[in-house]
Amino acid sequence: MSIDLNFRPTSYADFDDPVALALNGIKGQMRREMVRDMLGAEGDKREAYDALLGPVEDHILGEHGSEGFERVMSRSCGPSWMGGEYLPDLLDRECEIARVVLASSTMDVYSVRARLLKGGYTYRIVDEYEADFDLARPTSKQPLTIQELVGLLDTADGLDLEDRGQGLVEMWWWQQWEYGDDSPEECTAFAWVESEQYPDLRTFYEERARQWRIARARERAEDEGDEL
Repeated sequence: MSIDLNFRPTSYADFDDPVALALNGIKGQMRREMVRDMLGAEGDKREAYDALLGPVEDHILGEHGSEGFERVMSRSCGPSWMGGEYLPDLLDRECEIARVVLASSTMDVYSVRARLLKGGYTYRIVDEYEADFDLARPTSKQPLTIQELVGLLDTADGLDLEDRGQGLVEMWWWQQWEYGDDSPEECTAFAWVESEQYPDLRTFYEERARQWRIARARERAEDEGDEL
């Protein structure tokens, strides 16, 4: 896996990609995906979007979606359009640096946030249900490396994470595995990680998910062999 785990952004406020900048301030997960698709479209797809939708309207790009837009999309496309829309507002000089997304019916989101204060950054994880998370590393003088951000996600204490010892991403894979009849592929598809500042973070967790699936498939094959 060719990922530089020592990579760290120069600043959380700098975005080389204008699409990433636009997405970073959008709470709703489905709205983010829609805007990513609209802004990144090219060729015939770009022309089709322009003809059908016209320019991207301001209320779609805002931190909050308009009540009318959310209501229409939730009713027509399902409750997943509520996912992320009810996250707490960003604080002054705060931005989201990563998010964990669940393929639940309401597409729940955990937002990892960094706030620039005198002397460095403070970090917090928030969700849409006012859960409390304690972080092993709540502050840093400079932006985190990928490895440090992974460590923050893996050691967050909340939702019984510390007792389970599985981190904010893997705990959901294990939950699907332990309480359902899902395949390893379905388990890891239930929770994933996104980041505009750390493009390789998702790739890191995709590789971790691949290794997790291999281990679970091997265990299942061994269990089935013991039953014969």
